[in-house]
Amino acid sequence: MKIELLTIFPQMFDSFLETSIIGRARGAGILQIHATDIRPFSASKHKNTDDYPFGGGAGMLMMAQPIADAMKAVTAPPFKGKRVFMGPRGKTLTQALAQELAKEEELVILCGHYEGVDQRALDHYIDMEISIGDYILTGGETAAMVLIDCVSRLIPGVLGSEESAGEESFSAAGLLEYPQYTRPRVFEGEEVPKVLLNGDHKKIAEWRRKQALLATARLRPDLLENAEITEGEKRWLEDNREDGKPELTALSLADLQPSQFFISEEKLAAVRQWFTPENFGNFEPLPVKWLDGKPVLTDGHTRAVAALSAGLTRVPLVWEADDLDWDMYRACVSACQERAIHSPEDLMERVIPREEYADKWDAWCDQMQAEIRKKRKRRR
Repeated sequence: MKIELLTIFPQMFDSFLETSIIGRARGAGILQIHATDIRPFSASKHKNTDDYPFGGGAGMLMMAQPIADAMKAVTAPPFKGKRVFMGPRGKTLTQALAQELAKEEELVILCGHYEGVDQRALDHYIDMEISIGDYILTGGETAAMVLIDCVSRLIPGVLGSEESAGEESFSAAGLLEYPQYTRPRVFEGEEVPKVLLNGDHKKIAEWRRKQALLATARLRPDLLENAEITEGEKRWLEDNREDGKPELTALSLADLQPSQFFISEEKLAAVRQWFTPENFGNFEPLPVKWLDGKPVLTDGHTRAVAALSAGLTRVPLVWEADDLDWDMYRACVSACQERAIHSPEDLMERVIPREEYADKWDAWCDQMQAEIRKKRKRRR
């Protein structure tokens, strides 16, 4: 690709064009980028490129004549490309727009300065105006660097790996990029996710896809509307999105929504045999799922009641790591809420003998699961 820059400060591009990926691509002949000074094209005696605006107003405007003559010089036939002006009124630069521009053989980028550019230059010598965001810069040079960096990395051969550009944020799938890790394996007590260490490329790809979905839902939910997501992924995301998800250390037992509405008397007695506040170190963390905007207790209800009975309000918690059947958990949570069970404290009055527990809880679970499976079968 050939890129020509029209600017009154060409020296601003010197280090940008000579270093890192852009510099290497130019050295390899993949990119041809040149900065042309507009000033020599000025017809005025002092080679100025700006003047006062008609009608008054603050600041100066870039004149049409130097821009027009510079543009004619760099777009002489057989020019095949787009003439771009970097300005705040333009179309916002996105990855999709960058991908379209990367298909062009040539680009000419006009960098504005001062208070703006004579409209006649834009009307007759510009094909597209592009903005890099809703803010004002001193000039278009820094914006042009952003555009060049964004577009050039999509040109084959510019990046070291052809997969790199395709997997980055805002790529073809329209999602943000998944989190990445490098050495050391453990940093300040936090370990790299185990799935990235097992060498199973299929599982790694699945993990990365799911993490990209979660990152997009959390940080840029607006992107999901146009992202390439399957129906199955949409359902998975609804089950696993973490909008508003708190830190576990901020949660007490009273904050947890139960997913069962009875406690077995026998199970509770068995837990109380080994559990006391004194041997709290043996307490296995209770698994919690952030489901539909609330922390749901997925297991360990009996231990939660035992802890409350012992006067504890906080116990170790851990985020649920398994991908369980969340439709069934939703049904359980809904049944709990219908019975005014909103925290483990509400279960303390619902401890029943084993036989009654089997009739009232186990039987209800069996019926609920059968109904959900039947609905799923009908949907197929």
